[in-house]
Parts: sequence; structure tokens; C-alpha cells
Amino acid sequence: MDKKLTLWQHLLHFCLWVVCLGVGYFVLVGITYGLGGIPELFGATGESLQWWSWGLRLCIALIFGFATFWLLFHPIRARRAVGAFVKTLYSRFIPIKKAETPPVSTSTVNTGEIKPISRRRFLTESSALTAFTGYSFFAEANAWTVNRVELKLRDLPSAFEGFTIAQITDIHIDSYSTPVDVSRFVDRVNSFKPDLTVVTGDFISRGTYYFDMAAETLGKLQEGSRMGVYGVSGNHDFWSDSDLGRIEPALKKNGIPLIRNSATELRLNGDSLWLLGTDDSTTHNADWGKTIKSLGYQTVQEAQKDVRPKILLSHNPNFIEQAKDTNNCLMLSGHTHGGQVYLPGVMDLVMQPIFPRYRGLYNIGEFQLYINNGYGTVGPPLRFLTRPEITLIRLTRESYPK
Repeated sequence: MDKKLTLWQHLLHFCLWVVCLGVGYFVLVGITYGLGGIPELFGATGESLQWWSWGLRLCIALIFGFATFWLLFHPIRARRAVGAFVKTLYSRFIPIKKAETPPVSTSTVNTGEIKPISRRRFLTESSALTAFTGYSFFAEANAWTVNRVELKLRDLPSAFEGFTIAQITDIHIDSYSTPVDVSRFVDRVNSFKPDLTVVTGDFISRGTYYFDMAAETLGKLQEGSRMGVYGVSGNHDFWSDSDLGRIEPALKKNGIPLIRNSATELRLNGDSLWLLGTDDSTTHNADWGKTIKSLGYQTVQEAQKDVRPKILLSHNPNFIEQAKDTNNCLMLSGHTHGGQVYLPGVMDLVMQPIFPRYRGLYNIGEFQLYINNGYGTVGPPLRFLTRPEITLIRLTRESYPK
């Protein structure tokens, strides 16, 4: 007779399954970073790096698909297989003498044997997963979306009426988001001829190998931007270059100055608009007091009451908690990748405890926040229902009675 599981045993099995999924994800991230470093060992650049990129994507897609197949569709088989493997390793290195036990009749014991998977079920499930991984790794990750947003700022100077800003973020140039791929993305941004282009952090993913390639590739953005290109740092930029001592000069040399806890005045036909930028807050390098006081005030409270329209670039959208009391301000962020793999309903439960705001437009009184989905990826180079994004923002004037 089969032994029925209690509620607590079902709950324990579910928790073990969730743990397996979590461990599996971090193992896959480790594999992704490990494989991603191989082209660097061979000094791959240009087209050779492009071939490496597609090969690595295929390898990771197969690994991801195989792991997901067993963990999602057959968690009990996966758990038993892992358990048997661990038990075999343990017994090989730490042999245990088993106590003799009387033979037990198999007719009265549930062996827990699982029926083999039918051919039809195997083909159906594996085909569905192959379609998902293929779409996520190769199609959506390379299909850009253009979001046009019209945003109002109080008393915007007349010269900036209709002013367009192209925002891109989280480029993550590496062996998966190669300079060749990013160059095509840059050409698409330039085709819109924005008045200003901003890059809100994470130019690269890791290490220093791609610094010059990232700077040279993204430097082409100035060819399509009438008033230039500005950027701010992201957490991966600081993790790769702790003081930005290498990447900042490389970007500046190629026409992308970083705004580091300061403000820049944009001037057009005698009018001006303030562009503020902070270093990354995830790595605790952002200094809001220094940034906002650069408008010419002695205290943060005075500066935040300034009624002039302002645009703030800050990589992590959670920085809004420090800046949200600022009058007449639009903040542009990235960092979250829009969830990267967006499962409606599920992703909200996962993301919102960490990032209450993680994609699209949010309003807190006069303070506006827009979060771009980004271009590159972190961990497995896949996206699902979260395409790489170019945001085209058109500024318009909103007048308030005095």
C-alpha cells in the first residue's frame, strides 16, 4: 500500500524544490561567468569574439534547458538523482559498514519506483523547453523595443519644449553582449537623432578586458546626439574598477563624460536645464547631499525646494528614497533589467520586496521616475517578456498658477 504524504511532508518537499531551484540558478550564474571569461584568455575581439558569443550562448542554453527540464517538470526524479549521486560520492570516500538486517518482503513495501517517462511526454516537454530557451537566449535578447514617453516638467524653459532624450542603460559589454552587437544597438539609437543621449550605468559586466571596447563602441553615440552624451556609473562598473580610474578616462576620451555626484547645466538658446548625476548607490558611492547642493545651495533642504526643472541620472532606482522630496525632478534609472525574465505575477512577488519600483514610469507627487529595461544581461544571457529597451523621452512644459 502506498504511503500518503502528510501536509508537512508536502511542504518540506516544496521547500527542497525551491532550494534546488535557487542553488541551480547560482550554479548556472557561476557557469555563465566562468564560460564568459574564456574568450578573454584567447584575446578574442571583433568577429572572433562574435563567434565565441554565439557558441557560449548555445552551450549555456543547453545546460539551462537540461537543468530546467528536470527541476521544473520532474522535481522528484531530479531530487532522487542528486541524492543518489551525493550518496555514492559519500560512500566512496567514507565507507560505512552496514548492519545486517533480515530480508524484507518487497510485496509489502512501497519501493517508491517511478514509472518511466513516455516518449510522447518527453518529446512534448523537451520541445516546449527548447522553444522557450531558444526564444529567450537568441530571439528576445536580441530584439530591441523603443518606448516613447512624453513627460511634463513644471515651467520647462521654452527652448527645451519638445526636447528629446534617448536613455539606454545596463549595456554590460562582455562575451555575450559583444561590441559588434552593441554597435548595431548604438546605430539604432543614433537613427532617432535625439537632442541628448544618456547612459545610466553598467557599461561592462566584469573585469577590465572590455573597458576600451565599451568606450569606443558607445562613443559613437555622440554622432547622433545634438547636445552630446552623458553617463553615470553602475555597480558593475565599480566592481570592475573600484575607483573608476580606468573606465572614466576611457569614456571621457570617447565623448562620454561621467556625472559623478554633481550637476551639469545644459544651455540652449539662452535657456538652461539642470542635469544631475550620482555615482552608484548599490556600492555606496552615491552622495545625494553633494549632488543636490551643487545647484548652488548650502543645505540639502534648501536645494530640494529649488523649483527649476531638473533631470537626475542614478543607476539604482531605489535611490529615489533619498531624492523623492526634490521639487520638479525627473529621475532616470536602470539596474533591474525590468526583471530580465518577466513572469507576470510571479516576478512581482520576487522583485518588489527588493525593488518596489523596477520597470516603467512611477510618480510621487512632482517627482517622476522612469526605469529602463536595459540592454545586456547578468547571469544567463536570456530575456523573457523584457526586451532590450531604448527609451525616447519628449519633454513638455506644464505651467502651474502662481
